[in-house]
Amino acid sequence: MLAEIYPTDLVRIINGTHPEAMEISHLPFDHLVFTGSPASGKIIMANAAANLTPVTLELGGKSPVIVFDDYDIQTAASRIAHGKGFNSADLYCARLCLCS
Repeated sequence: MLAEIYPTDLVRIINGTHPEAMEISHLPFDHLVFTGSPASGKIIMANAAANLTPVTLELGGKSPVIVFDDYDIQTAASRIAHGKGFNSADLYCARLCLCS
């Protein structure tokens, strides 16, 4: 979604696991945003500090949901509520906030 709005030399999204996150956190970004575990977040922040790279960490599993204008809000709300209550909401990816 961001690639449709921003040039890839300005904003880059990298999906990966712990090894990929550790590898890229050493690079001299203008700003680094990381979503993941607190343990990984500590390492990411320490690695980025070597380049004085500002870091934004999302470590709490708040999992925002984006609903576009052309999607039915009632269907979205129902599915979000179901996902939030699934497994007694004991999931890292349980949705908490809604962006529309």
